[in-house]
Amino acid sequence: MKPRITTSSSWFSRSVVGAIVPGALLCAAACGGEETAPAPIPVDVLAPPEVQVVSGTPSPPDEDPDGTSYPAFGYVVALGALGSTTVVGTTVEASSVGETDLETIEIWGAGPPTTGHVRAILRRSSNVLVATETGVFHTLDDKLVLSPASDILSGLDIRSMHLASGTSTEEIWVVAADGLYQLEDEELSRWNIDGTIPLDITDVLVTRQEATIAFGGSLYTVDLNSKRASLVDYDFGNINALLTGPGGVLQLATSQGLYERVSDDEFVQYTLADGSAVAEVHDVVLDPKQGSFAVTSSGVLLASGGAIPIGAATLPESTAPRVLAFDDIGNLWVGDDQTVHAFKLGTPLSFETDIKPILDEYCMSCHGDPPKDNTPGVDFNDYGTSVEYAAAIVLRVGTGQMPPAGSPPVSPENFEMIKRWHEGGTNP
Repeated sequence: MKPRITTSSSWFSRSVVGAIVPGALLCAAACGGEETAPAPIPVDVLAPPEVQVVSGTPSPPDEDPDGTSYPAFGYVVALGALGSTTVVGTTVEASSVGETDLETIEIWGAGPPTTGHVRAILRRSSNVLVATETGVFHTLDDKLVLSPASDILSGLDIRSMHLASGTSTEEIWVVAADGLYQLEDEELSRWNIDGTIPLDITDVLVTRQEATIAFGGSLYTVDLNSKRASLVDYDFGNINALLTGPGGVLQLATSQGLYERVSDDEFVQYTLADGSAVAEVHDVVLDPKQGSFAVTSSGVLLASGGAIPIGAATLPESTAPRVLAFDDIGNLWVGDDQTVHAFKLGTPLSFETDIKPILDEYCMSCHGDPPKDNTPGVDFNDYGTSVEYAAAIVLRVGTGQMPPAGSPPVSPENFEMIKRWHEGGTNP
């Protein structure tokens, strides 16, 4: 049974279209019953922001980092990395990086024999989700298994998948050919935006109760509680990717360079080229220790919020869109046409060097000896104790429960370090 989809003439609307149950797909409303379109969600059009334009081609790196290139079978369209596992999605298959080359990932259990064309890859806390033309899979050790979400998601023509941050339950946001979907607690909802075509949706970024959505050259923010939206009245060019960068700054990878949102009504545009020219930025990812990395047709840039981007690695000129992923051991992966490049641009996260100072700064003032008020005493300076509490730390900091109200919040890059350390194996 396929779900019926409720549409609305409102700017933004949300309707439940399906739920996951073992072996079946149920429509949200009683089958054959009457469905009511959701109430319109108002949109506030914001005044055009002030944009400071910073021109200039970034300086090249003094020396390219150590790197390895791997030929891919098909065109690389998506990458995902978790721990030491890197998944490469192409127009032909899903593969992983072996000792010397890319190896086709075997599918375990019931399901199709091959993945075929990979549509999107999503890094999760415990595995990597891979949406393909034959189904939706997740990694298990060095294999793929059909995901419980496949029954409902495989009916969508998926373009990309995104994980909401700062939520107590897992929320997966899916950009499909016919709109924007939200999968939460085994329930699929559709969000509609009037006046656009599906191909306009290029990226979505969800942090707690706010969604930032890119539609071609337009930028919307949606308060998911009040269901009220705002449109930034400015043409950014085509927005290829969104990222919460260093210090919580919103970064936009666009056909008109790299934008950073300084405040609600102020942006900086880095054209990444001399004179009146602009360089297209294909993708942008965050390394919590160094900042964000962006990729253009000529190479990789370090774009550490508020500073002029500098060259991090050179690449052969290419007109094909490039995709990026960072892993937990310090490698940046670049998908380029039919090649995958690995650059050693970072260092592995460790408890002593990276995590202990963060926990000491934000946690020990309340949990230390003696503990504050009724707070339980926990020695987060101890490695074993922090490993034991790692999952709880990620959940409570991510959902805003900790540090308590009135205390300085953990910065986005520090939280990302804690999360990556936890997901990457809690190195000592």
